[in-house]
Amino acid sequence: MPAIYFLSMSNILGGAERVGLQIADVLTRHYRCRSLLNSALKSHCQLPEPSVSWMHVPTAMVRIARNPLGIFYYLFASLWFVFRHCHGRGTVYYCNDIESVFLAAPAKLLYRGKIVWHMHDIYKLEKRSNRIVLGILAQFTDVVVCLTGRNALRMSNLFKCRIEVVPNFCRLAPLRGERERGFRQDGEVVLGYLGQITRWKRVDIAIRLVQALNEEYGIKARLRIGGTPLYESDQPYQKELSELSGGASYIEWLGPVSDPVHFFSGLDFLLSLSDNEPFGLVILEALSQGVPVISSEGDGPLELLEGGIGLLVTQSKENLPMHVANFVETLCDEDYRAISIACINRASKLYSAQSFSHRICRIIQNF
Repeated sequence: MPAIYFLSMSNILGGAERVGLQIADVLTRHYRCRSLLNSALKSHCQLPEPSVSWMHVPTAMVRIARNPLGIFYYLFASLWFVFRHCHGRGTVYYCNDIESVFLAAPAKLLYRGKIVWHMHDIYKLEKRSNRIVLGILAQFTDVVVCLTGRNALRMSNLFKCRIEVVPNFCRLAPLRGERERGFRQDGEVVLGYLGQITRWKRVDIAIRLVQALNEEYGIKARLRIGGTPLYESDQPYQKELSELSGGASYIEWLGPVSDPVHFFSGLDFLLSLSDNEPFGLVILEALSQGVPVISSEGDGPLELLEGGIGLLVTQSKENLPMHVANFVETLCDEDYRAISIACINRASKLYSAQSFSHRICRIIQNF
């Protein structure tokens, strides 16, 4: 079995980085794997200390494409990686982001290794990467891991290497039995948003939706918003959202949510109205707790919400309040409970930790 390195150069802890730490945990438990992570993630890592080597990678390195200085950090870091660590012939480099692929490329050439790239966001790749970057990635990558079958189909138009599908798994234990909360308990519909406060997540549309339900459709609705901006550049957007909400009593700002199970237990529906959601880990977490989801179409939601276990709306969100109002008004408590049980079953059977681990190991075993 070849030696394995898991690489993640990100200096933030977002959804992709959380999944990356789960991948590192799987590889460490099953193989002789060492993980090289940006030191910014050290406090969040639960891997055994002997298996981990720490390297601080400045923001300039992480933003190679945007910062000219990034290329110098890249050259230094890649040389450091080649000469500081022992690489056996045929070593597998499991990369969690584009920067990690570039970091491992010289080692792959010198030691005839293999690069696996766990690609978390096909939309960002299509939008931001130029032909040179795509050409380099295609040249050095042996396996691309996608989150959904739809992601893989889009990726096959860009890369001709081996493509595998490994959906994320839900870190929350699935709810057993039915939810305690009844549908429209206390006579109001409780909607929720949980995640980063960033523009592409379209929290502004969620606020406008709940305003329209209350003021135009006469539906007593409440919106609970959990999360904070991940980047400083998102701070102005949060101020825009505060002004948009206008201090309405039916919009609650919860800040960071440390107990997502408790958060989901108080909702009737989760809102996920992102522009082009590649997977939607929070959607999966909501399903595991029996919470139906109202989501805009995207590669992830289209697969996660198969079988009518939520409401899918177009990317344009045209007539969104009308569609949501009709959906809510036509649901009775019995129908809602049936959908809730179907949510739990889908999350627990198709997106388990065991399935995730098996798929990751199968990729390594096929080398």
